[in-house]
Amino acid sequence: MAEAAPRPDGSGQTIKSLRKGIDILETLAASRTPLRMADLAARLSMTPSSVSRLVATLREHGLVESEPGTGRLYIGLGAMVLGNASLGRQQLDQLARPWIMELSSQFEEHINLSRLYRGQVIYQRGAWQDAMVRAGIQLGGIIPLHCTAPGKVLIAWLPPVEAETALRVRGLPGFTASTITTMAAMHEELARIRETELAYDNEELAYGLRGAGVPIRGADGRVVAALSIGAATDRLQGEKLVAVERALRFAAGQISRELGYAGGLNDNG
Repeated sequence: MAEAAPRPDGSGQTIKSLRKGIDILETLAASRTPLRMADLAARLSMTPSSVSRLVATLREHGLVESEPGTGRLYIGLGAMVLGNASLGRQQLDQLARPWIMELSSQFEEHINLSRLYRGQVIYQRGAWQDAMVRAGIQLGGIIPLHCTAPGKVLIAWLPPVEAETALRVRGLPGFTASTITTMAAMHEELARIRETELAYDNEELAYGLRGAGVPIRGADGRVVAALSIGAATDRLQGEKLVAVERALRFAAGQISRELGYAGGLNDNG
């Protein structure tokens, strides 16, 4: 899409600046560690001086903050306030919250609700973050598609062209020896997930961390979110893993029904 041409009143320039400001926020949100101003500018193909001016404005509103001493930049609490305001008004979040709390209490593990956001996965709501915190994963964080249980769930039912594009744009980087790094293997994995309605992350994002996830469907049958568990590998196996899978399926089925989905739990539509 072509950028808006500057108008006599300067509104075109304002739109361009707004777009760049949003790019800054999205880049910081996608980074697992705070970024130096120079690194942020390089990722955005912008000059450090331009980034600095935009960051100053974002900092005034609490959307960007910096580490004392290093000056490295990260998403500010102001962005969290805006995000939480959005979550509180979403029907899905309200319906999933009690199930997340119940499952977290039952298994004493991290239970999470995830959604697809611009070809990436965002952890929207969760409880009990022990193993996830050790892996550097936080609520509101953006994680890869190809090596996480919720990511695989969310991409498995995308239209083929859309799924292929998302995977190729983001790539299939290897985080551990278990990460799927070829398109052929990923297609086989996604076909299995569509058949079983269950996805796994077997130490594919981080060593010592295992995950399992299932789809949540909207009234029209489309997958709108993933309900998943993340735990230390040695705690998520055997009978406990079987019980977790059964509980996730049941909870996701109930949430789907409350959203208006009337199909069967194994409907791959």
